[in-house]
Amino acid sequence: HSDTTDDASQTFTDSSSNTHTVTAVGDAQHKTPVKKIGTSSLEFDGTGDYLSIPTNSDFNFGSSLWTVEFWYKSVNSGVNSLVCLGDWDGLNGPVVIYQSSDGDLGTNYNLSTGVISNEGSGTTAIDTGDWVHIALSRTSATTIKAFVNGTEDTSVGETISSSATMTDLTTPLTIGRMPSRNNYDLTGYIDEIRISNVARYTADFTPSTTAFTRDANTVL
Repeated sequence: HSDTTDDASQTFTDSSSNTHTVTAVGDAQHKTPVKKIGTSSLEFDGTGDYLSIPTNSDFNFGSSLWTVEFWYKSVNSGVNSLVCLGDWDGLNGPVVIYQSSDGDLGTNYNLSTGVISNEGSGTTAIDTGDWVHIALSRTSATTIKAFVNGTEDTSVGETISSSATMTDLTTPLTIGRMPSRNNYDLTGYIDEIRISNVARYTADFTPSTTAFTRDANTVL
């Protein structure tokens, strides 16, 4: 949640029942003056700051439905790594979420049928300087959808084979960095990250402005 009054704290806790270890690297820290929900958000300054979570089968979605979502506040319009289960080239894990060079939503998916890269193809700006809710979800056997502030960005969605499985995560899950692309370290803020093994959104929705609920379908 990043809900702490301890400004500049580097203690991070997975509030799901899985209690994954979250390690702060560099100066990744909570920041109380800037937040979307609660009392703080996660601050990254673009110079080696990120969070690392060890590889775990909880993040191996296979053919199951899933959702990755969070609130994001940009600081610049360059490429910024956001939540990465894998790497830029689509290898080593199922999905990479980032701000593309034109300030829009970008994603990479690594499927058993091949890598899908949506670099620069998003049509919805996320480099607004305001808090933006981002959600990616495999909503059916044949559909992956992306939402910005609850509205589907169809240019980032994908129609996939019903037999496609998401490639297992073989590197740590990172927040604020792609494993081999430290020149794209995040400069900005993230709040309320939730990863689920269910499709929480299948059509346009109104994002919650309260803390995410952690339930049996929450893996982080």
